[in-house]
Amino acid sequence: MRQLTRREITYAIFAIDGGKGGVGKSWLVRLLAFLLTINEIGWVGFDVDPTNQNFIRFHANDDITFIDWTIPGEWDRMFSLISQVDPEKCILIDFASQIGSVLPVQYPRMQATADHLGRQLFRLWTASPEYDSLNILNQTLEQVNCDRTFAVKNMRAATKEDFREWDLSNTRASLLADGGTELVMPELSVGAARALEREDTPFIHASLDTLPAWFYYDVQAYLSEVRTAFAPLIGRISQ
Repeated sequence: MRQLTRREITYAIFAIDGGKGGVGKSWLVRLLAFLLTINEIGWVGFDVDPTNQNFIRFHANDDITFIDWTIPGEWDRMFSLISQVDPEKCILIDFASQIGSVLPVQYPRMQATADHLGRQLFRLWTASPEYDSLNILNQTLEQVNCDRTFAVKNMRAATKEDFREWDLSNTRASLLADGGTELVMPELSVGAARALEREDTPFIHASLDTLPAWFYYDVQAYLSEVRTAFAPLIGRISQ
């Protein structure tokens, strides 16, 4: 029998979704990689975006597999590889923006795979202020149970007022009433974000060797905010 460690961890599958390009999905998956790493939770990644492989770009030395979602057999390959992942590692999947047309078929298959492996499947919806983002989420709420759905408001290029329509929407109310969770992704200064991007630096490797002191301060302050903002998610998988 496996000996219990100092905490029990739910080694879940995290599907990072958002329905549109430019809403911050790849940024979010990089933050999740950081949060898992600092909490000493191992992870494996899948980059399902043939046109913009930012997950792989920023984590070139980590275990991330490219999956071309436009090829039906690639989904089978991903599910097969997921089945082979160390059961004591989480799985991060960064979806492409154009992928919505196939998710009504592939989400149930992913859920069946997760159930077979005894893993939970969590959906992280990267929400932007545009009505399209709200509308797409509304149309796809049933793809993953609401109690395992996290709506992440991306504040990188928005204000609280920009999300007023979201905050007052029936979609948000239904999600929260059915057990969904809302998170807020804080804003990082443009200069610090660009400095990380110029060097393809993952958040976990941000240091004074890779950033000027003022941008390093910005990044560390930002990641402190992120840890607080995403505490409900980490609390869900780690006790």
